[in-house]
Amino acid sequence: EALTEGEALLIELRGTAPLACRSFSLRGPKRLVFDFAGFILHPVLLGWEKEAGLPEIDRVRLGQFQPDVARLVVEINRGASFAAEPRSGGRELLLKIKAADLAGRRVALDPGHGGSDPGALGPGGVREKDVDLAIALQAAEILRQEGVEVFLTRNGDQEIDLVERAGLANSIPAEVFVSIHANATYNTAIGGTATYTYAPLNTPLGLQREARLYLAQALQEELVQALGLRDAGVHEANFAVLRYTRMPAALVEVAFLSNRAEERLLVNPEFQARAAAALARGIDCFLTE
Repeated sequence: EALTEGEALLIELRGTAPLACRSFSLRGPKRLVFDFAGFILHPVLLGWEKEAGLPEIDRVRLGQFQPDVARLVVEINRGASFAAEPRSGGRELLLKIKAADLAGRRVALDPGHGGSDPGALGPGGVREKDVDLAIALQAAEILRQEGVEVFLTRNGDQEIDLVERAGLANSIPAEVFVSIHANATYNTAIGGTATYTYAPLNTPLGLQREARLYLAQALQEELVQALGLRDAGVHEANFAVLRYTRMPAALVEVAFLSNRAEERLLVNPEFQARAAAALARGIDCFLTE
């Protein structure tokens, strides 16, 4: 049985023996998994599923993962926490699942370029600095609605030194730094979405290597899924805003401004909104893992 209580999902399970389980999370798509070893589902429960009807929790389903392992899967939109309450000598189990609390977490968003530095110029005259800021402002609003404290390196058409951008994030201090850009190349046929990080093994930042790579991968995964452009991959690069930041940091190239079709997308409000929401989901995923 599954029902909602406020913003939480309650799942009541009953077994013929004490319900001990192994729990873990998976990505692609994001989900919480509960495995119950030594149990065989009643035939009526095979394939059972139910829509959760909550903003951050999509659906719950049951299946026979292995001949003697029953699996409960909860599909989620971002990290989630749960509490397990055994009842009736352990033969009943109440799971209470809710989206992870993001209140008070600190994020720095860095709209690229600004002021006298327009960044890349598209064939139709679109300036990268304008696209970067539009997406960053929308991503900031989404995160703030979730309770995140968001700091922007610029909230208008200001020119800010690269080292100063990193220094602002360090001084907050932010838990995550994401720099937002649009790509460009001489080959106007090239398009796609790419994400960069700086995570060398032979520097003190090597201690953050795993976290930085995970952040970049989470952002890239969400952007590619939301925008449907070519997956140009996750790369390591010695960019100043990544080199000087002391927290997990990534730089996203949402699309290619030099590609005429993608230039049109980058100024499309609906596309900008999808990009901003994808960035927010990627940051959420990192903060709540």
